[in-house]
Amino acid sequence: MDIKYIYIFGALAVFIILLAAVNFTNLSTAASIKRSKEVGIRKYGLRKKTTGITIPGRICYAFFYCLLNCIGLCVFALLILIVFG
Repeated sequence: MDIKYIYIFGALAVFIILLAAVNFTNLSTAASIKRSKEVGIRKYGLRKKTTGITIPGRICYAFFYCLLNCIGLCVFALLILIVFG
């Protein structure tokens, strides 16, 4: 297997991860609008500033968690391809 193919598949994997990240961000934003209404109604005893930080904080945490998992899986798959390819 030529090194050119590894670079092509690596670039393709990075492109797919970026598409997945953008898709996840869009879906999370849409879901957060729905959750913000629930948080606004319940209020949980939090101040308005704290509630405004909580929702984007959850979105960022979930985004980076998924991003790290995707990168880990891609590295693992690349190692498998290198060892068995």
